[in-house]
Amino acid sequence: MKKVEVYFLINLGAILSLFAIEGELAEYKNRQDDILKNVAQDKLQTLVEISNVESNYENPDHYRLFFNVEGQYEQGSIEFNPSFTTSIVEVDGDEVKVDDTYDWELDSVTVESYKDDGSENRYVAKVKLKSVEENYLNQPFDVDLGVKFIPDIDSVTYNQWSEAFGDYKVTNKLLKIINKEVSREGSFTINREFDTPITLIYMDGQQSEFFVLFDKEKYTVLRGLNWEIPFSVGGVNTDADFSVELASGKDLVKELVPGLPRAYIKGKGTGGGTVEVVGLRKRDKKSSITSARIVVVDPQYSSPSEEKEIYIGEQYVFDSRVKDVDRDKISVKISGSAVNTKTFNSFEAKLTPK
Repeated sequence: MKKVEVYFLINLGAILSLFAIEGELAEYKNRQDDILKNVAQDKLQTLVEISNVESNYENPDHYRLFFNVEGQYEQGSIEFNPSFTTSIVEVDGDEVKVDDTYDWELDSVTVESYKDDGSENRYVAKVKLKSVEENYLNQPFDVDLGVKFIPDIDSVTYNQWSEAFGDYKVTNKLLKIINKEVSREGSFTINREFDTPITLIYMDGQQSEFFVLFDKEKYTVLRGLNWEIPFSVGGVNTDADFSVELASGKDLVKELVPGLPRAYIKGKGTGGGTVEVVGLRKRDKKSSITSARIVVVDPQYSSPSEEKEIYIGEQYVFDSRVKDVDRDKISVKISGSAVNTKTFNSFEAKLTPK
């Protein structure tokens, strides 16, 4: 009788252990999914870029903020949930008090496509000035565009993610999580906050907030090749109204080219590091600083060919896409004893040896 009881207790313990293991496995799987969700959010932040930002005060009825949206998203899926916030302003007679504890948000901001300049990716955020209380017209506003989009991840990014993770299976699982999220929410939302506040009107003939601003925090350049990186300048009317100089990264930058609304730094992919640019508005000595990290990588084909030989009379297609390089900037030169020398103004070259 004791043997039966012991036998029963042992199996009951085994069953309880199995339940515990299943519970631990379920918890571990949930933790993995949570980690991948965080990774997905982090990766999606890099898919969309806001660039070529420009404040415009020419319309007497509206403040207008122009910008470009570039990246890997389904055409027509871009939407915005803009937020313009500033500190609470209280006016008591001649006394003006600014309360930094609470924010006041505009409720009249609209964003629409702007195609007057022929661009497909140009947008404008507009604020109707009559809808804004007078106390806030000259206040600095923090801007977050709140971009919504449906990701359209290309093969280059897919391969980069897989190489970074060391396994295509992880990338595939990540894509499943992204697609599941899109199916549930309809799109992804990412914050796009501006480093420098904007103002809705000019102050004494000039914008009260002056800024210089890189489009991204990190730029990848190819080793040994020349590079050019733009940044935006706002709050001035002409090139003569401001100056820019390097605060750090002088060993990386060969040339700093002022311009309005876009200026540029130029260099060569010999080493990486952080570049800081300081802008100074001459009239009132207001300054702004922006920084970006430059990462140098060796050139690599996006889709390296495994074919080591081709045959006479058969057409061969050479795909010369290079990681981290816009395909529109690639051309191919073919030469050799079996073909005539030819340059293709495309990343793709088709040849038939004779």
